[in-house]
Amino acid sequence: DVCGNESTDEQEIVVEDVESPQLTIPDDYTIECSAEIIYENAIISDNCDDNLELVIEVEVVDVESSGTYTIERRFTVTDACGNTTDAMQTIEVEDTTPPYFTSFPADIVVPCGETYTEDGVEFADACDPDPELEDLDVDENWEDCANESVVYRTFVIEDDAGNSYSQTQTITFLDQTPPYFTDFPSNTEVACASDIEYLTPEFDDICSSNGMEMDVSEDIVDQLCEDHFDLVRSFTITDACGLSTTQSQTIEVRDDVAPVLVTQLDSLYFYCSYNMPDCDETFNELEFEDECGSNSLYYTCEDGVVEGICEEQACTIERIYTWEDDCGNTATASHFIRVE
Repeated sequence: DVCGNESTDEQEIVVEDVESPQLTIPDDYTIECSAEIIYENAIISDNCDDNLELVIEVEVVDVESSGTYTIERRFTVTDACGNTTDAMQTIEVEDTTPPYFTSFPADIVVPCGETYTEDGVEFADACDPDPELEDLDVDENWEDCANESVVYRTFVIEDDAGNSYSQTQTITFLDQTPPYFTDFPSNTEVACASDIEYLTPEFDDICSSNGMEMDVSEDIVDQLCEDHFDLVRSFTITDACGLSTTQSQTIEVRDDVAPVLVTQLDSLYFYCSYNMPDCDETFNELEFEDECGSNSLYYTCEDGVVEGICEEQACTIERIYTWEDDCGNTATASHFIRVE
């Protein structure tokens, strides 16, 4: 005091840090496995300590496949007084992308009669190092026409997350080759139309042998009569693709034999010339046979006196018959008629 008397005492001020540091971590997020995972850092602060310790622990959990799992990032910040704050960030990694082909056979067109090649495939996946060929389905659709036939080869690949992808190779066929005859009747000649033998050819096709059709057309040319003409038989074979081949057979019908007289021509005797029959009467009594069965005959008759004088009722006549069929084949025969 003013007289110089004094007293002393002490005040103790205790400074302590009981407040935990501030910790702000990155947000949780979901990311595709093929994308780059961004590991953002946390933001830390403390009301007293400027030299904080941050520990990050990373653990992969819930693994379902190569590209499906969860990343847990636990952040722990500690100040110099041992006050701590922790929090966890969750990163969901998922695999929703199917594998893909790195090599795939192109669609092809196979010429008729050839076999198609069964080329393989190559494939990969963004996350699965070992994807699998899950299935190969071959769907063959064969039609009568090779051009309408098609083969589908469908490849299915799958990763370990169950994502699958399919792609199809299409194989078509090209038929440009027409059908062909394997046995064809040769050209021939017959005597009569009734002798014609109607033979049927045999045929085949390289690719489209099923459903083949054959059309036959017949034309008569250069006809002189019923048994003298050319028969042209045209055969057209068509396969299921509409490709066709035509080939013709010619049958020559040639009746070159005259009708044959089968009646015996005897010599005749008549009393007086007025009793002698004329040519029509005697010819109509004759019978003929024709090789081709023709009943049409044209004839001429000529009487020639070979002895005597018929006006005096004493002569010998040679009656000469000449006949011809429709085809122009002719023959003659004669007999003698005696008049007294």
